[in-house]
Amino acid sequence: QREYKTRCLATGIVGPSILLGLQPHLILGIPECFSSEMMYLSGVNMAALWLDLWWASIEYASTDNKSDWVWAVLKPQERWEAHGHAVAACKPYLPGSFNVAPHDPSLHANSWHKATEYITLIYCLCPMLLHGTLPHVYWQNFCKFVTGFLIMGQYSITPAGLEHTRNLLAEWEYEYKTLFCQWRIDRIHFVRPCVHLCNHLTAEAMGVGSPICSSQWTMEWTIGNLGQEIRQPSDPFSNLVQQGIQCCQVNTLKALVPTLDLTNEDSNP
Repeated sequence: QREYKTRCLATGIVGPSILLGLQPHLILGIPECFSSEMMYLSGVNMAALWLDLWWASIEYASTDNKSDWVWAVLKPQERWEAHGHAVAACKPYLPGSFNVAPHDPSLHANSWHKATEYITLIYCLCPMLLHGTLPHVYWQNFCKFVTGFLIMGQYSITPAGLEHTRNLLAEWEYEYKTLFCQWRIDRIHFVRPCVHLCNHLTAEAMGVGSPICSSQWTMEWTIGNLGQEIRQPSDPFSNLVQQGIQCCQVNTLKALVPTLDLTNEDSNP
């Protein structure tokens, strides 16, 4: 018993995993049934990596020299501020469907943007704003990454689209390691886990579908919707639970009797 408790403390495992409740014959298997978390991968991890590189804020070894970082085009304060002003100036031209327009990053360098702001900044604005600023070969590499992620962010992806994305992200990762890391040991930390994960998105999509359909966006959106449906200020958590139960009951009925779902477009993501 003592050894058991010691191992539980060392591993962090304090009880049976909830995953043991999954029926093996109803899932693809573990870990195949789990997909990458697209919201944090695209809107936090990769966004932070690109900004750290362009702003030269990523950690570096004593054997490295920042003056050799030709990709750090936003490092001079005046360029960083000019870039931030350009980002803010794009706000009137963004449609409402883009949700939250990104703020001037030069004024909010010490605070986190929302994931939606980062996504608009990195995948919509930066390919345009950094054209002619980034060295062309680095800009091309970045555009390959953006194109691949925009395709993987679609609700429905064709087999041809998956094949095209697989080639794009494979080329991007190899070029990224060549251009930024230059196969140097003291830059191996430039290859964060999220860089390697990008190249697995297409393979995962073949097994579990488009990653956008199983990302945290769905949960975040559901929490927001359920919160908006609460009308009684007293005991809000109990009300939230009841709203969740009602939502599950409605979804179950729609799954059992598809004709009840008037919004069904007969589309399979």
